[in-house]
Amino acid sequence: MNWEKHGIDVSKLRGGKMQCPQCSAGRKNKTDKPLSVDLKTGLFNCHNCGFKGCAAEVVKERKEWVA
Repeated sequence: MNWEKHGIDVSKLRGGKMQCPQCSAGRKNKTDKPLSVDLKTGLFNCHNCGFKGCAAEVVKERKEWVA
């Protein structure tokens, strides 16, 4: 998973929720944790600003055909 690409520090994750790197700095309630993060699938979603995506990296396998 590439969490850093999205600015998410999963070491701060508590109970599947954390502060959003996109909107938490400008919020009045600094203790609210609107970003839901699923470490298994890589999906994340902010319930405040709508920041969402997937941190899973797509790995493409290239197969060579031998004739």
